[in-house]
Amino acid sequence: MAAAMSGAVDLSALKQRAQEPAVPRAPAAGGDWTVEVTEANLEAEVLEQSNRVPVIVLLGSPRSEASAALAATLGDLVAEDRGKWALARVNVDTNPQIAQVFGVQAVPTVVAVAAGRPITSFAGPQPADQLRRWLDSILDAVAGKLPDAETREGDEAEEAED
Repeated sequence: MAAAMSGAVDLSALKQRAQEPAVPRAPAAGGDWTVEVTEANLEAEVLEQSNRVPVIVLLGSPRSEASAALAATLGDLVAEDRGKWALARVNVDTNPQIAQVFGVQAVPTVVAVAAGRPITSFAGPQPADQLRRWLDSILDAVAGKLPDAETREGDEAEEAED
């Protein structure tokens, strides 16, 4: 399921096209880790946010039942994980440029972005248990490697032991 990205994906064109100043958003204290992404907020919500936590970008269409089902499952998982990662939803019907840059050939497509770069992706619906394993593998892969990641409680405990 977790297919590696073939070839590099250049996100710089979208970064340059952003029409408003990018202000990184910290997830709300109430647990809202999902955001709707457009060209205007892509830099802040995906590229910059991915320096703190992995950002899972769901590229889908409201016309696709599979997109809606995957959005609901990912929404449940991001709420469960309470800030370990962020969910960025892109409507490819109204944001075709973003879909093009990510090389979307089918909806839904999901791309994991960390440190401003796509690291893995898949297309099509997936069961919740497979999504959980995929997300856990991403969290393990980026643990301690994101430039702006906040120190977690476990990290502080390890430092106190030293």
